[in-house]
Amino acid sequence: MTHLFDNIYLLTREEVEQTIPTAGIRKTMVNAMNSLWVRFQNYEKFPPIAVVENGQVMAIAMVTHLKNNDINLYDIVSFSPGFGTTLWKAILKIYSEKGAKNIKFRALKSALRF
Repeated sequence: MTHLFDNIYLLTREEVEQTIPTAGIRKTMVNAMNSLWVRFQNYEKFPPIAVVENGQVMAIAMVTHLKNNDINLYDIVSFSPGFGTTLWKAILKIYSEKGAKNIKFRALKSALRF
């Protein structure tokens, strides 16, 4: 786990895989997110961003930063109410500071300005 700020961290593949058995009803989604990141070989270049509280992962997002200063949000999953919002705000902060101007969601064809 690499600390970014507050309770926001970057996770390794192993740390994401450790959350799968405890993900409850979101187990299938976290497993699919992990498989996608492994298949795209994204763990080194784009480690997942997470909210961690008391050593427990509360929300995870898979995001890539594209060459044209867009970001691509593949998936975001929260394991408890409110942590998805915290993670969403952190993603906007991280990538706006890196110069990103638009966000593309995996399911949409075009990007949205932020």
